[in-house]
Amino acid sequence: MAGSFLGVFVISRKMALVSDALSHVALPGVGIALLLGIDIFWGALAFLMTSLFLVNKIKSKTRLSEETLVGIIFTFSIAIGVLLLPGEELLESLFGDIDALGQNDFWIILAGAILIIIFSFKFFREFSLVSFSEDWARIQKINVPFMNFLFFSLLALSVAIGIKLIGALLMSSLLIIPAAASLNISRNFFQTTIISVIFGVVGMIAGLYFTSIFPAIPSGPAVVLVEILFFGLSFLFKK
Repeated sequence: MAGSFLGVFVISRKMALVSDALSHVALPGVGIALLLGIDIFWGALAFLMTSLFLVNKIKSKTRLSEETLVGIIFTFSIAIGVLLLPGEELLESLFGDIDALGQNDFWIILAGAILIIIFSFKFFREFSLVSFSEDWARIQKINVPFMNFLFFSLLALSVAIGIKLIGALLMSSLLIIPAAASLNISRNFFQTTIISVIFGVVGMIAGLYFTSIFPAIPSGPAVVLVEILFFGLSFLFKK
């Protein structure tokens, strides 16, 4: 639900590829967390926040765009992640293993999702205006740098949660596909947000139910395939 909510802003900002890159940026953090013996969520979140801080810092010193800087850090992270992660852990980080989640993982995911939803609702107007036009948002007396920092922080939290659920390779699908399907059938921005959340939640439940019937199928790909089905069906009701 939280990822689908944020996904609407990701799509409206034309940052689909950036969100995909961010999900891979977390890999070195996962590797460091495994070496230190701590939860991979904290390692992924710490590395993501550090990377976003570096992107903003470098952007202020150069003319390079966020997409370019994230792309550079993306390739660096993939290289470091492959070096740090053994084969089995690398595969689990890329595709996730929802069956391995414990009670502590559940509470971490729940707390993170609640935080994302609370801040997204609280700053819905600000996020919407910044997504539409940063110049117009400044005219409306909105602190655009802070809103961007908050948005990227929530995005990093969402990615860190998603890695535990369906892995780094497929996490961006929870952000992008429900929002893209929602855009096909919604009439306004608020409708887009609500429908995206519905697609995200139903897709996750249907994917997990499918894997419970066919245990040989990994949960991550099953969820993504259900979301793709929704995207295909959305063309039948396209506005």
